[in-house]
Amino acid sequence: MFGFSKASASPDVRTLLMITVFDPGTNAAPKMLTTEELSRETEKNLLAFLKGVVRRRKDSTHGEIVHFTLAGLPAARIDWKGAYQGIMSNGVMSGLLQEKTDAATGVAAMMKAYAPAAK
Repeated sequence: MFGFSKASASPDVRTLLMITVFDPGTNAAPKMLTTEELSRETEKNLLAFLKGVVRRRKDSTHGEIVHFTLAGLPAARIDWKGAYQGIMSNGVMSGLLQEKTDAATGVAAMMKAYAPAAK
């Protein structure tokens, strides 16, 4: 897991960029998936991670999943918002699937796509 944060105008609020490399172990998707199958698996995993965010927030809402390409791979993202310990928060969660041997490419692509916004 990699994380970066940035202070904001309010002392109690920060911008967070967190990149998690997840190893599904024996539940891994087969290596020979089509682009459409990779896209569906990416969406499925993204929604599973989103459940954890929603569970810890009051009045949480989220947008529609947006599919895009990152580092040549199908990726997905979703906007969310909700109150955490009385403070409204919002974010964008993104995900992509790739072989474990090439996880560094996905991390680098996520950082390139999102790190400039977190400076």
